[in-house]
Amino acid sequence: MIRAHKSVFILFPTEEQLKKETLFTTLPKYFAGLRLIKIADFDLIGCGGTHVQNTAEVQGIAFTQTKEHKKGMTLHFTCGNRLFQQFENNQKQLATLTKATQVPITDLTTFFKEQQEKIDTYQQRLATYQVQTLITTAKEIAPNFVYSEATTVNVKELQQAACKLAEIYPLALICTATKSDDTLRYHLTCLKENSKLPIGQLIKLSNQKFGGRGGGSALKGDGTLPYNQKEAWLHFLQD
Repeated sequence: MIRAHKSVFILFPTEEQLKKETLFTTLPKYFAGLRLIKIADFDLIGCGGTHVQNTAEVQGIAFTQTKEHKKGMTLHFTCGNRLFQQFENNQKQLATLTKATQVPITDLTTFFKEQQEKIDTYQQRLATYQVQTLITTAKEIAPNFVYSEATTVNVKELQQAACKLAEIYPLALICTATKSDDTLRYHLTCLKENSKLPIGQLIKLSNQKFGGRGGGSALKGDGTLPYNQKEAWLHFLQD
């Protein structure tokens, strides 16, 4: 349709003219002041926007993204001069990537897929190492209270390490923690519920006393608190 150089017309039809339009499957319920955009014998639609004088002015259309949702699909596209500007920018980025990686354009997708797989493998190894570090450095700093802290550990790794430590110290309250900026992020767990002070309630009290955040159930929970409150918080847990 772009290459066909179809003329685009703006119409303000009367009711009689509307009835003669064969492109309508269903006539509009109103016609007074109705603005129609007609592309020769191809399309007819009501629209108040800006339009080209013929389809060739569109030059080209490229769909850049699709988003599916319950009511259908949203299409993102670019056309005209913007399309060629985007193409030029993309070509420059591809040229930069091929120069940096020494990989042809046709092989870039495979190259980056392989690199991502390597990154995923290294991240898994690092996670395993972090969990093992938390386990091996854990100390029973008070009767039935085990604490372990490591750097750059995420919540999932804290939980995994605490779970394994609970198997080693089945009667203890386990705390695994890491420092993130000026914040102590921690996970608490135990195999047996303390009827007087479940872990969820313990975290709630910690929040009130040390300005922390978090929550949990009777047997486990996660939270954060200012790192400068760490020592006082540990004494609170021991007590």
